[in-house]
Parts: sequence; structure tokens; C-alpha cells
Amino acid sequence: MVSFTGVYRWLHIVVATLAIWSQGLLRDVFKKHGLENWAALGTIVIAFVALQAVDKLSLRAIDKWRWLRRLLAGESDIEGDWVEAVMDPKRPDKLSHVEYSRIRFDSGQYVLNGESWALDGTSRGSFKTTGCNYTGERLDFVYTTSLVGYGGFGIFIFHANESPPQHFRCHYMDEETQTLFVALGRRVSTQLDNVSIDRMRKFALDFKEQVDLHDFPMQGRL
Repeated sequence: MVSFTGVYRWLHIVVATLAIWSQGLLRDVFKKHGLENWAALGTIVIAFVALQAVDKLSLRAIDKWRWLRRLLAGESDIEGDWVEAVMDPKRPDKLSHVEYSRIRFDSGQYVLNGESWALDGTSRGSFKTTGCNYTGERLDFVYTTSLVGYGGFGIFIFHANESPPQHFRCHYMDEETQTLFVALGRRVSTQLDNVSIDRMRKFALDFKEQVDLHDFPMQGRL
């Protein structure tokens, strides 16, 4: 899986390498203006300014252009819309609820938000992450809910043999009830288009009919 922090790291290496290669040129420029004693300091300042510019420009470009993020992520792209079915923690032979969520990249990190429904289609409110960390095949997240203001934390583990990922399993801890939930999810779209709440609910409720409870990971195992 590709981490965009790796892209920033390589850009920094390129800028630092160019700064080293240009030391001779910069020394000549400073010498030409009678400032040869400032050549070393000048090189450091220029390299620092260049790194700051690379940070801002690359982050802005990656945030703005979905096509660029898809190009960089390649077959590891996880952005898009997903549906998931959540097992009832008290009755492993039953589902608890379903959800529709969107993963996207914003301001330097992945963010996730979505809607949740009971099995009869009644709304259970929305949720959003307040922090995510994506490394390898795993997305760690902290979230809050709209109904009670509580939240929790959890992980998505994407199937390693899919390129790009199409399915995940999820474990998350609800802090209000101190309950560990497990879920299975499937990708719906990679487009990040506007989707009405009714279509979200339909996709999520349809997905529960396709889920096999025997496919759920054992509760408590990460």
C-alpha cells in the first residue's frame, strides 16, 4: 500500500539532493556579488525555503486533484465509497446494523465519514473520523457520532490480495457502551460523486442481504 507521506519524503530527498548539487553554482553567485562568506548559510536557507515550498505545493496538489492521488496510489487506492454490515456483539448469528461510508484524502491525511442505519432502515445517525493513520493494509481511525457526541476507535484491514482493495474487515470499539464491534465491508465506488442519503441507505441495506455471517472474523481478534 502507498502512503502519501512517502511521496513527501522522496520530494524532500530530491530537493536536498538538488541543493547539494547546486552548492558550486550558488557559491559562484555569492562570490560574484562579494558575499562568498555567506555561501554556506545561503545554501541552507535556500534549501529550507525550497522544502517548505515543496510541502505546501505538493500537499495542495494532492488534496486538489483526485486523478493525481489515484496515480500515486495506483493499485493501492482506498479512496471511495464503501458499505459495511456490522455483527450484533450479543448475538453473533445476527447483524446489528449497516453503514455507508466514504474514505477520502484531505489536508494531509485520510478522513472517513458516513451514515448508519438499523436493519429496518431507521437512521442511527452519522459518524466521522477525527484522526486516521494509514500504513500498509491497515487504516487506524478515531471517530465521533452525531447522536450522542461519543465515539470510539478502530481499524480497517483491507484484503491484501486485491488490487485495488475491494473488501475490508473492521474492528471498532464504541466508547459509550464499551462494546467491540466487527464488520465486513465492500467498495461501492471510487468516484467520490455526490450520493443522496436514500441511495446510501439502499446500497447499505442491499449489502446486508449479500453478507455471509460465517465470513465474519472472530470477535476480539485483530
